Amino acid sequence: MKLDRDQAGTAIESQLCSNCWGELTEQFVEANVREVHCITEGCPCTGFVSRRYVERRMQEQINEMYEARHALADLIKEITSAGKPDPSHKDYLKMLGFSE
Repeated sequence: MKLDRDQAGTAIESQLCSNCWGELTEQFVEANVREVHCITEGCPCTGFVSRRYVERRMQEQINEMYEARHALADLIKEITSAGKPDPSHKDYLKMLGFSE
């Protein structure tokens, strides 16, 4: 995205790539114009999001992971317990609460 020099500096400090949440960098285009793009190779970098947004989303995802791990703890123990034959596809569905 082409921005003036000051806007580019501000974007690099406060924004991340909206596609991969990677850092941004700038490339000289002309006197007061800079091309701002993601440092991740191959990323289309179609826009920017604030660092604060990314930090909040990452924390939400970590919290969701812990909640899922806690909610599935008994099921994980049951599935991984030694001495039992491996459950079938139908057994897994039954353990998850789906009826046949």
